[in-house]
Amino acid sequence: MKQLKIIFLFFLFTSQAVHSQQYSFNYINTEDNFSVTNDGSQVYCLFRSKQTKTHTYYSKVFLSENLQPIDSIIYEIEGTSIFITSGSNELYTYHVFETKSNGISFFDFLIADKSGKLQFTYRKTSLDFKSYFGKEIKIKNIGLNFLSDQHPELLLMDVFVPGGSYSPRLVAWSIQDGSPLWSINISPFDHVQITDSLIIGVNRLVTNSQASHVIQFINKWTGEMKKTVLYNSGRNLRNVAVVVSNGSQLMIAGDESQGQKLKNSHFFMTMFDMRGNRLFDKVDTIDRMGKYRRHLMGSVFDKDGNLILIGEGYKLDATKVIATTAASIAVGVLLGGGYVPGLGGNVENKIDFVTSVVLSTYNGEVKQYRTFAVGPWHDFATFLTDGQHVLIGVSKKFLLYDVDTPEIPPTQFATLKSRDKLILTSFGPAIIYRDASKRRIVIEIVKRDK
Repeated sequence: MKQLKIIFLFFLFTSQAVHSQQYSFNYINTEDNFSVTNDGSQVYCLFRSKQTKTHTYYSKVFLSENLQPIDSIIYEIEGTSIFITSGSNELYTYHVFETKSNGISFFDFLIADKSGKLQFTYRKTSLDFKSYFGKEIKIKNIGLNFLSDQHPELLLMDVFVPGGSYSPRLVAWSIQDGSPLWSINISPFDHVQITDSLIIGVNRLVTNSQASHVIQFINKWTGEMKKTVLYNSGRNLRNVAVVVSNGSQLMIAGDESQGQKLKNSHFFMTMFDMRGNRLFDKVDTIDRMGKYRRHLMGSVFDKDGNLILIGEGYKLDATKVIATTAASIAVGVLLGGGYVPGLGGNVENKIDFVTSVVLSTYNGEVKQYRTFAVGPWHDFATFLTDGQHVLIGVSKKFLLYDVDTPEIPPTQFATLKSRDKLILTSFGPAIIYRDASKRRIVIEIVKRDK
């Protein structure tokens, strides 16, 4: 198989601190949305910098590797405007704002080049979305989600009304003027890959067969449904963790287990061609978990193109019981937790080790398998990666794992304050927080623990 081509950001996980590795900006309103985003090798902040009775001003500030401003641009929008979302392709970066002016609400689309200079702008009112839902929906009730596509001529979006009252639409617009090209009635995908000619989406089917998934191949330029493939593994429950394509093949990988108890977990990898024909379906038959369950955290590719799946080995722990609330029960269900009648609480998951498996992308074979003792933890970890390193976070502590030396256990990386939000930038891990005055947002490069 031709090696899967994945584009990653490579971060600097060093122990050397650089002076003043932080940037901050005014936080005008607690309801303001802002963005700290990688755009290729660039990092920028987008935030509301000024508000008048007739106009809203957003600053876009580009940062150096020391998080110092190196360039900036101001976007002036007529009306009262709130930042909604952003996206990018190989030529442009685009931002969407919900704006109200003279009593009319609309979406403002700002399409800029990589230096931030505006190239195209257009406004969309509720009437522009009427054909998608069969009736006019207020702009504030419409959701937009960009699909990641690098082609400079298209905007691909999920358009939906939160709450499920109306069927969502997958739409394509011209990026230059926002003119509609096509739309189809289809649920947002659980996983999606976009090639030069296809949109490939994978969704789990809610049927009597717990393991059923559907794969849909859609022509990117016309919206035509080229093929639909039913994908399942019989009685086993498949957890699809990775869907990726190199334009010639489609790979789906994850783990599968028996029934709702998630026992007897095994890795799988399935390969398809671009017509939906199955090339191979490989399942690891070795029992690697014993009495433990596996929770997959994330995935990454190593320098040789092998797929690495990182997970946690856990058991239900009835010795640690937390108060039963609607929220805790919901979280327990979503994360695979259990509920024991008579205990009056939600049973936590006790994580005792981290697993790392290296799977060949040529035939799906297990090349290496490792376990590393941790904790025990009672929360599922967060997972962040730059394509070479993995950060595994539990509570305020983060461990660092190098996928190019998978036999070496994760090591302590950093301990954060509880108020910190950890993100990955092109220059390394960074935290975002409000300063003591509560009036400024600070972005700061994380220093590695000594």
